[in-house]
Amino acid sequence: MKLMELYYSPLKATIKFLGQDPQIVDKALIVSANKSMSAIYKSAKGEKLIFAPQCLRSPDCKARLDPDTGYICKECGLCVIGEISKLAEKRNYVLFIVPGDSFVKRIVRKIKPASVIGVACYEELSMAMLVGIKMGIPCVGVPLLRSGCFKTMVEFEKIKEKMF
Repeated sequence: MKLMELYYSPLKATIKFLGQDPQIVDKALIVSANKSMSAIYKSAKGEKLIFAPQCLRSPDCKARLDPDTGYICKECGLCVIGEISKLAEKRNYVLFIVPGDSFVKRIVRKIKPASVIGVACYEELSMAMLVGIKMGIPCVGVPLLRSGCFKTMVEFEKIKEKMF
């Protein structure tokens, strides 16, 4: 993982220069981190968090934004976040629906979790996982199926697999 962190930016620039999709670097980093962190993540004892991006919310979402913890899901059924919320509660995870990485950093510093599941677009997820690993937090990630910061999608089953 140290090599990925060290060569992340130059590798993305080189791949882009060669006319290829630089997202391949993010995909490789996420797969690599998920594999290398899996055993440590599964054995972590203590508070478990899951971060979901606010862009998964329905355009008709009525969730309230808390300035410290992000959006508070009402489990209204308009989007997948309600399902994630119910499963998280059942499996003793604390769900945070965040509008950006500054929320993630603030929450992680405050709570000091034993482990984290991140859900985000490839680039945001790979960067967050690098930070988490650097902080010594076992983390795994589930990339969005569709990015774009609005009406994004995620495969719920992939999240379910990560929550044991």
